[in-house]
Amino acid sequence: TMSEPADWEVQRDEAKAAGDAAFRAKNFAHAIESYTLALSVDPDNAKLLSNRSAAYLAKNEKSNALHDAQKCVEIGTMGNKGYSR
Repeated sequence: TMSEPADWEVQRDEAKAAGDAAFRAKNFAHAIESYTLALSVDPDNAKLLSNRSAAYLAKNEKSNALHDAQKCVEIGTMGNKGYSR
């Protein structure tokens, strides 16, 4: 049987879902908050960094977007997606 996800995984996934919903609603500040919360428990998650980078870019916070995109590329698990941000 599959084991239950750890508490931090549940927290990360809930925060990511909240961020995704906020992003779709164009509430980029809330999306950034949610992705930041998710990253606080899983700091090297390239998908979260990529999503937060996109939210920063949507808010025209280019230096923050670039920082997350560069970290995403360093982690290297997202293929070329980090470059596209």
